[in-house]
Amino acid sequence: MNLSDMTDASYSRTDIYIDGSKDKPKYMFVVLGDKVESCIVNNNNPSLLDVGGAAGAFTYYMSLRFAGLKLTCLDADKSLIEKANKQISNVRFVHGDANNMVGLGTSEFDIVTMTGTMSIFDDFRPSLGECIRVCKNKGRVLVTGQFNEYPVDALIKWRYSGDTDKYNPGYNLFSRKSVSEYLNGLERVKEWKFEKFILPFDLKK
Repeated sequence: MNLSDMTDASYSRTDIYIDGSKDKPKYMFVVLGDKVESCIVNNNNPSLLDVGGAAGAFTYYMSLRFAGLKLTCLDADKSLIEKANKQISNVRFVHGDANNMVGLGTSEFDIVTMTGTMSIFDDFRPSLGECIRVCKNKGRVLVTGQFNEYPVDALIKWRYSGDTDKYNPGYNLFSRKSVSEYLNGLERVKEWKFEKFILPFDLKK
């Protein structure tokens, strides 16, 4: 690859989510689906909220896999929510803020998922706290992301090349230690654990 190939390339974060294929679910979706399945056994009317669910790819997969699962998807990007509403049925789409889920009740959902969203925020506590708040007392919150094994939190900013506007958050890295200390201080959290996730194949760029 030469430099001209790279400079001609275009990238739009929103377009990636809108145009993402729903025909073949991401491997992470399948792994999460297995965990969801174990959580909803013997639950006659289970409910799931996906926080930062973009254009609804994960909730779409969940709707195909679990016919009786009541699904809600929340995202801050209005264009993604509007697109998802037109393309996906059997899912309630909510335009909202993961850090302040106005309109979603305390202890409303059996399962709350947040996949790759936490790194967008400079402080992980508001979004994680809201996930815990809207989850039922005996429910489960499933969060995926990168967590530093060393006791170091890092804030990382990005912008499109040539853009003179402000930098955006999106690839922040929080440590297991910081997250652990936060969870240990919450009365509603009875137990929690980190699980290592390894893809069994290489990803294309």
